[in-house]
Amino acid sequence: MSDYLPLYIDFKGRKVVIFGGGGVGERKAQYFAGVAEVTVVSPTFTPVLEAMSGITRVQKAVAPEEIGELIAGAFFVIAATGDEAFNEAVVREAQGAGILVNSAHGESGVILPSRITRGDISIAIATGGKSPAMSKYLRQRLDASLGAEMADMVRLQADVREVLKKVMPEQKDRERLLWDVLKTPAVWEAMKTSYDDALTLALMRIKEKRP
Repeated sequence: MSDYLPLYIDFKGRKVVIFGGGGVGERKAQYFAGVAEVTVVSPTFTPVLEAMSGITRVQKAVAPEEIGELIAGAFFVIAATGDEAFNEAVVREAQGAGILVNSAHGESGVILPSRITRGDISIAIATGGKSPAMSKYLRQRLDASLGAEMADMVRLQADVREVLKKVMPEQKDRERLLWDVLKTPAVWEAMKTSYDDALTLALMRIKEKRP
């Protein structure tokens, strides 16, 4: 049984430093870009990283003694170079500074999961670092079965919940009706063509079911 536990963290505005401008560094930068303040440090960058907006590129070969200065103020550090010894040096420096760190080589205390997103839905998949291929396989399987209507249902549930808060003080009563909406096939069917129609059906349903 893995000692790793899943945890969602708000990365908005947090500094993330990535060492490595190759394919792995590119994927890690894409993972955090648009949310965190991403800095990628490398002598060279992939064309995608060169063109990526919203990140900072530091183009240089880094000596181990320079790592500490480059990660100062970081919340999360990623060692994604092809040099295992250098990655280990990054892990030691970050852990010594009390900074969360992930490494492409060996254990580092943090695993970046495969991720699926649909609107406000986010699903993370990990295998404790034992099989990245299996994580990818599961992500592809789940991704294919997660239709756009799932994200729309999250939105609908939030809208219905706000309506219920105004007329039903008891949380358990609201939960019961929200579950009833989830289990109503007609709402799901309507969602495929019209969000407004689905919402109307859901509101009619809770009106019928309210005590």
